Amino acid sequence: MGNNLKGVIPHCIGRLKRLEIFSFGANNLSEPKNQILDKSNVRDDDLSFLYPLENNTVLEIFEVADNHLGGVLPEILDNFSKNLRMVGFGRNQIRGTIPDGIGNLIGLVALGSESNQLSNMIPSSIGKLQNLGYLYLDQNKISGSIPSSVGNKTSLIAAHLELNNLHGSIPSNLGNC
Repeated sequence: MGNNLKGVIPHCIGRLKRLEIFSFGANNLSEPKNQILDKSNVRDDDLSFLYPLENNTVLEIFEVADNHLGGVLPEILDNFSKNLRMVGFGRNQIRGTIPDGIGNLIGLVALGSESNQLSNMIPSSIGKLQNLGYLYLDQNKISGSIPSSVGNKTSLIAAHLELNNLHGSIPSNLGNC
């Protein structure tokens, strides 16, 4: 159970240079401007608050799951803190692809982007995330095959990829983890 915070996340959040944890999950952030509860009206700029956080070097936890955020994951995610351990965008209305630069977040332990509208393929750069233990990409529109680099994850504890448009076989090297 969350709060009942509404509105948008202010861009001035980027001024908090010592911000280590940003957790505003389970709210009503970025509700449509009109009061009609039509989730198709989610704005495309809901994720624009991410840009000021681009060069924050101390951010460890970023979680905005269970809101009504829309838009596309920006490429700038790869410029987030190398100390980032957890990213949670789950259960929103985010579209687009998982940026290939996600592999630059070398400290990432958990990636949650389940129950969105993400499409295209899982980037092979996800194999660079040596500490990745939890991967939640279920209930999206992700297509293609599971990259073999996912099988190289010795730290992998949970990988939820169900309810997508994946095809092919499970990577044969998955037993290596």
